[in-house]
Amino acid sequence: MNQLFDRIADTYDQWYDSQEGEAIFNAEAICLNRLGGSFAGKWLEVGVGTGHFASKLGSIEGIDPFFGMSKIAAVRGIQTYAGRAETLPLPDESFDGVLMALSLCFIKQPDRALKECFRILQPAGRLLLGVVSADSHWGELYEMKKATGHPIYSLADLRSSLEVIAITEDA
Repeated sequence: MNQLFDRIADTYDQWYDSQEGEAIFNAEAICLNRLGGSFAGKWLEVGVGTGHFASKLGSIEGIDPFFGMSKIAAVRGIQTYAGRAETLPLPDESFDGVLMALSLCFIKQPDRALKECFRILQPAGRLLLGVVSADSHWGELYEMKKATGHPIYSLADLRSSLEVIAITEDA
């Protein structure tokens, strides 16, 4: 997976400039913004990718295991860290909020990653998950793309809404 996301970082980022990409991103950002409110305080986006959500939603730092992606996020002014969601290289209770926007499906150990998110959250901190659930129309579309060998969605492990809730509650 590492080589793929590093290899396609520029193409991935350019998709957001397409008519389809811009429309989908704006809809997702509006939804996350409504849920996240002002994103006041210190926030971290786990799986920051090229930094589109972090730059659109406010002063959010980011972490990503893929250098090609985080390099683009850094150009957008996002302070980035190299690391994996399952082993965040950050101190306990160091963030007011954690955003995981559409990256949970690419994490091999989501339970461990969510435990790490809770570990770095301050006691009154907030976790905001943006997911495409397997039991949604988008999820069905992505599962079809996965079945036909799409280079990105073939790596995704979509979960139902109930599965995401259960993993989050367990963490």
